[in-house]
Amino acid sequence: MSTARIAPCVLKHFPCRYRVGRPHPWAFSAMKTPLHAFSGIPSNRKNAIKRLAMIWLIVAALPLLFFDSAIAYARPAMQASLSTERTAKPVPATTQQMYRKLIQQAEQRNDPPARQGYLWAVLAASYHDIGDIAGSQHAYERALPLLAQSPQSRDNYATALDNLGSIYLELGNIADAEKVRTQAFHLREEMGNPIDLARGHEHLAEVLLARHRFKEAEQHARAAYDTLSVNPEPDDMDAPTAEHPQYTARHGNTMLAALITLVFAKCNQSELQECLQAAKQADEVARKEFPSGSLEQAHAAMALGFAQWKTGDVSTADQTLRSGMAMMKSRLGEGHPLVLDSMYEYREFLQAQHRKADLSSLDHQIRDAKEHRPAAACANCTISVFALR
Repeated sequence: MSTARIAPCVLKHFPCRYRVGRPHPWAFSAMKTPLHAFSGIPSNRKNAIKRLAMIWLIVAALPLLFFDSAIAYARPAMQASLSTERTAKPVPATTQQMYRKLIQQAEQRNDPPARQGYLWAVLAASYHDIGDIAGSQHAYERALPLLAQSPQSRDNYATALDNLGSIYLELGNIADAEKVRTQAFHLREEMGNPIDLARGHEHLAEVLLARHRFKEAEQHARAAYDTLSVNPEPDDMDAPTAEHPQYTARHGNTMLAALITLVFAKCNQSELQECLQAAKQADEVARKEFPSGSLEQAHAAMALGFAQWKTGDVSTADQTLRSGMAMMKSRLGEGHPLVLDSMYEYREFLQAQHRKADLSSLDHQIRDAKEHRPAAACANCTISVFALR
């Protein structure tokens, strides 16, 4: 599952789903694709490569993990650096400070581009996770050229492109989102890892939703779902943070992302019962595989509430949408872009029900939340997709 909004878009109300100035938040751009961890080969590695998922999307498509033996040289250096940060010195105040320190050390040692690119990509993911688009764009601008230099970094380069696509979607730059995600998809086709290719299918499906190409979005989301039904996604590895300095395992969320994408693809083709069926299945997966109150459960609740609304169960939809919105606020804080998306989602619902008093109250909450938003974009750090290999 990246994290947020499209601007020049686009979809309006159902059956067009998106509104101008805001992309659809619940098709998992918000679930970033994990990077292959730069920490060697895990003992339980079988056919699939474990992934480092950002602090919820650290790099949703993008925490960077290199589990290839060709880059196992990075493991001692990475562990040594993290160990130094945990013991000899106080832990930095923020996760971003921690990664900037590691980047500084890597640059001083003149570490290989693969490792430096990995660290910049994880930093970019951590900024994206807290809604700092400007910081994330700048870090990706540094990460991508470094990753492009290393043949061993193709997995992480594809992941970085996917996660950059999440940012382009948030900024409303759908054309460039499609370019970078298509490029990442072709890289994954060449590498042939079925799990990563399923992720590529899902990421393309998100872009196609924004393009209003709902049938194609459905086809890609279905391809991801079918692959992961046969080859379950391995656990992701969340990158270390200032609060949790160890790599920690969590369930991969691409299956859930694919189901949520199917919800909106089906509803926008007026296939309402199939839409509701996918939403119920997504909610079941979220409740079974992810912790109570997690972002995965929040995304699933918003999708289920949408499907309930469109199939006429207005009372239940109201409860479900409010539940999803509350989980978003609890996990991310009032000003996060995903929280604002959930509030706009609920606003559309209230408007359709002509609940003027509730609508006025929510508008006041939205104004307050906007005042707490982090930086939205970086005017001088746009990454040219034509410069990407």
